[in-house]
Amino acid sequence: MLRRAMIGVAAMVCCLFGQTPATPPAFEVAAIQPTPPPPEGGVAPGRFRQNPGGIDYYSVTIYSLILKAYGIPDYQLSAPPGIGAGRWNIVVHAPANTTPEQIPLMLQSLLADRFKLQVHRESKEISAYALVVAKGGSKLKAVDLPEGAFTGARSPSGGMRLFGRVSLAFLAQALSPTVQRPIVDMTGLPGIYDVSFEYMRDEPGGDTASLPGMSVSDAIEKALSLKLEPRKIQFEML
Repeated sequence: MLRRAMIGVAAMVCCLFGQTPATPPAFEVAAIQPTPPPPEGGVAPGRFRQNPGGIDYYSVTIYSLILKAYGIPDYQLSAPPGIGAGRWNIVVHAPANTTPEQIPLMLQSLLADRFKLQVHRESKEISAYALVVAKGGSKLKAVDLPEGAFTGARSPSGGMRLFGRVSLAFLAQALSPTVQRPIVDMTGLPGIYDVSFEYMRDEPGGDTASLPGMSVSDAIEKALSLKLEPRKIQFEML
């Protein structure tokens, strides 16, 4: 009986390894053209429209297309200089019954076929922040509600107030562009929290020490009992 079972498994493995790899999903029709410069000069703002029937992108860069296709934040993409210089209009149609989950895979195929994109993944240690609980312990209380919108508004003092119902993993991801480094949630606190805090937005190239108000790190420590610790963290890079 055991010998017969082993022969059956071996035959199944041979069949599996002998199968032709499944063809990745692809768009049916693709119209790709360079974006003409606007009449008044400058750069036309990008626009992303997407549905199960296809995509309609206007004035987008290859860099932004890669981020969308592979579902990664920009700090996990290592690309050659100049890859974001050109802008493109892309209108494509997807086969019937295409699911939203298949659109990124189709976009990967489009990048490989029409732009000859080649990618590989590697692990790399980069400068980042760890979101941790501040000294004295967390004062956050989880709410028994679903995650809500996380929005911002300019305060009367000129700072930025952020508020919403979020997980701390989402909060870390949302704050990453503000501090211009990836933030990884290492609090170990699950659940959804009502968060609200105000900070002074750092101006590019400005002397933030001379600005009134608190930095993001100071603000979340005071309001949420959390802090940002600079660390070297290993990430998988594309």
